[in-house]
Amino acid sequence: MTSRTRTAVSSFLTVTLAIIVAPAFAQIPDGVSPGAADRTAEIEGRCPTFIWNSVPGAAFHELIGYRLPEKSELGDPSEIDVANTDQVLYAKVPGSAPAWEPELAECLTPGGNYVWFVRAVYLEEEGEVAEASEWSYGRYFSISSMPSVGEVEEALGCSGVSPGTRSVRRVSKPTGQKQTGHHRVSALPFHSRSRNP
Repeated sequence: MTSRTRTAVSSFLTVTLAIIVAPAFAQIPDGVSPGAADRTAEIEGRCPTFIWNSVPGAAFHELIGYRLPEKSELGDPSEIDVANTDQVLYAKVPGSAPAWEPELAECLTPGGNYVWFVRAVYLEEEGEVAEASEWSYGRYFSISSMPSVGEVEEALGCSGVSPGTRSVRRVSKPTGQKQTGHHRVSALPFHSRSRNP
């Protein structure tokens, strides 16, 4: 084999190898949570953790989320046109990371309906995506309008207290008065405060 033939074969194999490897770049990440692909799943909490199956070899993953119409207008989730909805999330997550959680300032509105997508980006040139997978199927979810247990605990300032636990403090009467044995309840997480006589 001559040097020229060897170079031609080497170039052919390199091009062929690149063509064979290229479909691996087309691997689409699968969104896992929150939400469902075939219905709108209700979740708790304004700052869900978005989880997907990361794609090996990706430089980073892009996550994008949209707010959807009210449930009564939603219909079949697969027929939603996201061009007419509000983008509420965007994140570039390092390639090996399989999850992302928004910062508090980026949390979503309770009672809202949402859809999110993720894709693997293999190459970015001058700030533009040059090579990426297709976007995943959408994952649809709504955020309960009721606050989560953690949000209630935080608002009451009783983080770490088990649900239903009561903090009771004995209130003493000034000396010289008859003690009746009544207690004043100082905090009742998850229950309304009650008055004792």
